[in-house]
Amino acid sequence: MNFTNWESKELPLSELKLDHDNPRVFVDNPTQESLRNYLIEFFDVFELAKSINQNKGLYPTEKIIVVEEGNDYIVVEGNRRTAACQIINNPTLLSNYNSMNLSQNSETQKNIQNIEVVIAPSRDEAEPFITSKHTTRGYKPWSRLSQVRRVLVRYNRGQSITQISRILNQSEHMVRKSLNFHSFIQYVWTEIDWNEEERGVINNPLMEATKIDRFLPFSDKAKEVLGIYFARYQFKFTEPKEYVDKVLKDIFRRVFIEESINTRSSMEEVFNNELIQLKNEYIGEKQVDKTQPEGTTDSVSPKVNPEVPQEPKTKHKGDTSGVKSQERTKTSPQSGDKGTKNATSSPSTNSNQNKLEKQKKPQERKYLYQGIVYNDQSSGISQTLYELGQINYKNLTLSATFLVRTLLECSLQQYLRTIGRENEAMNNGRDPSLTNLLNFYNQNNILKGTHNRFQGIISNFLSQKWADTLNSISHAKYSDPDPSILKTIESQTYSLVQWLLKECGGNDE
Repeated sequence: MNFTNWESKELPLSELKLDHDNPRVFVDNPTQESLRNYLIEFFDVFELAKSINQNKGLYPTEKIIVVEEGNDYIVVEGNRRTAACQIINNPTLLSNYNSMNLSQNSETQKNIQNIEVVIAPSRDEAEPFITSKHTTRGYKPWSRLSQVRRVLVRYNRGQSITQISRILNQSEHMVRKSLNFHSFIQYVWTEIDWNEEERGVINNPLMEATKIDRFLPFSDKAKEVLGIYFARYQFKFTEPKEYVDKVLKDIFRRVFIEESINTRSSMEEVFNNELIQLKNEYIGEKQVDKTQPEGTTDSVSPKVNPEVPQEPKTKHKGDTSGVKSQERTKTSPQSGDKGTKNATSSPSTNSNQNKLEKQKKPQERKYLYQGIVYNDQSSGISQTLYELGQINYKNLTLSATFLVRTLLECSLQQYLRTIGRENEAMNNGRDPSLTNLLNFYNQNNILKGTHNRFQGIISNFLSQKWADTLNSISHAKYSDPDPSILKTIESQTYSLVQWLLKECGGNDE
């Protein structure tokens, strides 16, 4: 840091203005009075004023830092001290606080009429110095919420993520995380129904938000249970709002009000069985065969594929030699095979066996769209399914996002080609986008009637703006890749993609 161009100057106390962008203060439409009252109420300004009064002035080594903005000197470091001096100079400012009586000290009042300050060239140049002070032992540290607000204030001023990262000496990932956390905590404050006592705890700017860092909102468990994700720094979720609000309220109550869970609590204690089972009240159990993989509700059960799909090969329509023959080999018991024992079992034994199989937990797919086989004319679809089977979508989420978007586009377009309506969906002779395809299906009721359920999947996809989400991630500048989002999209569209490709004649039974 270069302080050589920072000017020292003695200014009247009356000319110092409290900072409306102070990261400690959460006030809508701030005024000098509301800023001061907020600091008095939450940040021990009264106790600081008593100390300054006793010392008959400010410590000479602790200078207030200001910046010039317009005709004002805005305090960017030393807002608590400035507010304390203001109430020493004018004790009537404490008239709203019956328990705070500050004895007047004429000597102190005289000593603080003019205060020596240091004028920083700009907020950005002052930031490294301010950061170093509030991360050093002996100084009052910023709360988690104050650190988040530091980022938010700069973002709202129009600074880019890269600029904020450089100025605050934080990684871009942490800057984005702060913006996402702010939208989450804002939701908790404004959308959840708290009583007056609860709101006093939850809305407190000194709330130790670090207590929930392990659990909410970024943990894998939170994404799994609530479907949490972020789009353009806005808090989103895929599960019903009533359910999400109830879970969030329960966890916040147990952490901050009852204090029955803390930073050492396990994930299972926080997201307990009661919360997991509560989902059935709002969502209802899926009426599907429990032996099907997660996310498949179609009456056509997905095929058990090899661990990794085979690389696509050129194949003529009607050729049934590939997967079918392999499956016949796998499922037909050979002479002397132990599997023949089951063939001669009694009916009661088979019945018990079936019951046990139905009680088994559905096996989660190891890669996206596992179980869907396509061996028809479109090599693009075959290649996309093949590549989805080669990558771990949790590690290579951006790549998987491109592939999922491609698979959805190609499947929808291939079905239109099969029923002879592809040209209607064309966009001035060009291939339609995913959004255009979905809108075409929806507006023309392509799957209404017999296939109403699949039409419902398309309508739901549109209402949740999943196409926009895929596009914003694929463009790699609006939203960060998120495997939980991708898994949700895959689960919601699995049966649709499977059915479309089967109808196109390429999904082998």
